[in-house]
Amino acid sequence: MQSIDAEVYRRYFRHCRFKGGGSTTVNNTSTYTPTPYELEMQQQEANYSKAIAPNALELNNLAMNVLKNSLGTVQVDYNGMNKTAQNQIANATSGMNNLIGSNNDANSAVNNTLGSTANQYSQLAGQTAGQLGSLSGMYTGANSTANNALSSAGNTYGSLAQGNLPTAYQQNMENSISSALNNTIGKTISGLGNRGVLNSSVTSSALNDIEKNAADSVASQYQNNINQVANLTGQQASAAQQKMNNSFNTAGQLGNLIQQQHSLQGDALSQQAQAAQQQYTNNMNTNSQNSGLLSNLINSATTPITTASVAQEAAQTPASNLWNMSLGLNGATNNALVAAAGKGTTNSTQTSTTSGGGGFLSGLFGGAVSGLAGGLGSAWGCFPAGTMVKMADGSEKAIEHIEVGDEVTTDSGKTEKVVKLMEPHYNDVYAVICEKGHTNTTTTQPLMKSDGSYIDMGNLKIGTKLKNVGKVQSIVYSGERRVYDLQVDGENNYIADGFVAQGGDDSFWTA
Repeated sequence: MQSIDAEVYRRYFRHCRFKGGGSTTVNNTSTYTPTPYELEMQQQEANYSKAIAPNALELNNLAMNVLKNSLGTVQVDYNGMNKTAQNQIANATSGMNNLIGSNNDANSAVNNTLGSTANQYSQLAGQTAGQLGSLSGMYTGANSTANNALSSAGNTYGSLAQGNLPTAYQQNMENSISSALNNTIGKTISGLGNRGVLNSSVTSSALNDIEKNAADSVASQYQNNINQVANLTGQQASAAQQKMNNSFNTAGQLGNLIQQQHSLQGDALSQQAQAAQQQYTNNMNTNSQNSGLLSNLINSATTPITTASVAQEAAQTPASNLWNMSLGLNGATNNALVAAAGKGTTNSTQTSTTSGGGGFLSGLFGGAVSGLAGGLGSAWGCFPAGTMVKMADGSEKAIEHIEVGDEVTTDSGKTEKVVKLMEPHYNDVYAVICEKGHTNTTTTQPLMKSDGSYIDMGNLKIGTKLKNVGKVQSIVYSGERRVYDLQVDGENNYIADGFVAQGGDDSFWTA
């Protein structure tokens, strides 16, 4: 057969299956004969599709135009906004680091001040102790001197009480009296001799008179001497006591002055320490307020991006609603078709037939999409552009932008690399709408069911439970699209629009 241009084939002959020249014997060929009710439902489905398809197409086109307009309405420079946000965060972080340095400097300053104050306190205490020690020595010296003087006076008083004059005082007095007596007696005897009256009787009488007068004089002088010594001793004792009192008074006054000086200096040092502590507290409070402001700057840095994203999403919502409405105009009789499926008769025969293409509606009622996988004869399981694939970091990326080496998340939660990409091509795409999500894919794309097994999209039925997204609610033809597929290392599956999709390979990507 003459080769056909690829674009011509895509547009006009991709559903056709050309008969070959060979023949094949097929054993136990099953022939299904639908019931009249099934044929009626099939006809109603065809009529419904003809009636609804123009409306769905119109809504689809309208949604596309609204989407294009919405993209132009909200222009967002995410790169510029992200750069601005990163700069704001960097500046705030730098400010935070400066606050940390300021806190450290303030802490060091107050520690230095408090340390200096403590040293001055210590020096002041040492000086005060030395000064008070000197006063204590003054007290001790004055007390010792006074005690010695009082002890000496006490001894003197004791001797006087026994009639004893101080030795030196007694000796001087005796020497004085002896000299006076000798002088007096000598002069008396000499005078008597000169007068010629010196005889034993006269001499004896004269000496007796002298002795009596001398004894009286001595007794009188002795008493005077004792009184004089006692007075002198009392004066010495009083003087010593007064000196001690004066020393005590002087030391007391000095002690008071030292205490006052110590108190004044201590108060000054205490005020200095309090001022340093207050300054530290003020710095900490100011830095805390600045830290709050910088934290707010960091937290608000991404607010414009979020706001722009919300605005952009809001602008696209009408288009999304219209798109969902167009998808909602699916075959409303699907449930009835499913209910009617399998009511006909199957006959098994042995026959020889010539190989050729299968019918477009073969196995129509085997699934919600009527066995289109076998009917179309395509082994390409794939997704159209715009299908979002879950990446390893939790983000999503459109399937058309996936590259070899990118890391995606598999069904088990593992991170696996994309090892190969299918060559993009055009194919019919169907919208699969489930309880918890929807996607668009070809009939041959294997999707994971809730039990972990795979089922081709073309074999889905209304109510089939798919993993992550729940029961299938409807399936609608969504047009011809450019489609893509991935081969993933390891499990070879990936998450597309929330659906668990089996990855392809060279053997699967064949026409």
